[in-house]
Amino acid sequence: VAAPRDDDKITMIMDIADITWDQVRDVSNFNTIKDRIKIGCEHYPNRAAVLIMANIPPWASAAYQLVSPLLSPATKEKIVFMTPEMIAGGALTKYIAPANLPPEYGGTSKVALGQSAEDRKQRRMVQALTKRGGGKRAGKRKG
Repeated sequence: VAAPRDDDKITMIMDIADITWDQVRDVSNFNTIKDRIKIGCEHYPNRAAVLIMANIPPWASAAYQLVSPLLSPATKEKIVFMTPEMIAGGALTKYIAPANLPPEYGGTSKVALGQSAEDRKQRRMVQALTKRGGGKRAGKRKG
């Protein structure tokens, strides 16, 4: 969700149920993920409240073990892994009000996943920034 005030925190859910290890290893997919992270860091520094990795596949734990040494303790504290069973049991409502979650995530929202005004606004911003040069802030010069 886009957070307009500097002191707002962002809760992000990444549903990785259908992502395969081969997709993660693909360079173009990796670069897309890297660009999204870069944009987040440049435009929303220190704004993450929590990053929820939802519907984790079996390979996710091994992948996390590879990257976790590169993460700061503060970042590690913000990452939460949830299995499909945890989500079905309502675990997401600890972080997000049911009214803001679609039914497939244990909520009561009538807005389809990824279709809120905030989601669409952020998607447009990411697409524009990526087209412009991989997430550099407007007015910021390279080199």
